[in-house]
Amino acid sequence: MILESFYLYSLVAFTGSLLFTQLLFIPLTLKHLKPENAIKVLNLILPRSFTFGYVCGILSLLFWYGMVREAPGVLSFVNLFLLLSANVIYVLNGMLIFPKANRSAVESEMEGEALPPIWRVSLSLNSAVLVLCLLSVGISSIFLRV
Repeated sequence: MILESFYLYSLVAFTGSLLFTQLLFIPLTLKHLKPENAIKVLNLILPRSFTFGYVCGILSLLFWYGMVREAPGVLSFVNLFLLLSANVIYVLNGMLIFPKANRSAVESEMEGEALPPIWRVSLSLNSAVLVLCLLSVGISSIFLRV
């Protein structure tokens, strides 16, 4: 029962942070601020959001594994695969692609251009992670009968 609670808390925090950043924070920041100010705000907030996502994502993966390791089934393996895929994509995006997007955004700001195309790649990967997390929430509700 305790593992289930911690699993749900960490999964909801991970999914909620993705929903907030992908659907509210990033679009509103890019829409309402000038590009040079939007880059500064995104560079300040998004690394912290990635760190929070790393912690919550890995905790949800570990708690799920702790819950289902004694009674494995097809549904538990599918959810384990979804959580593992979401964490791998999220870590790769946060460690490799997002820093390059930041550097290229700062360079394009100096040249007076709009946000570079690599930002679209980073945002698309975050959207894919969000879809995987929402699928995991659905499977968890079936598995845990919430």
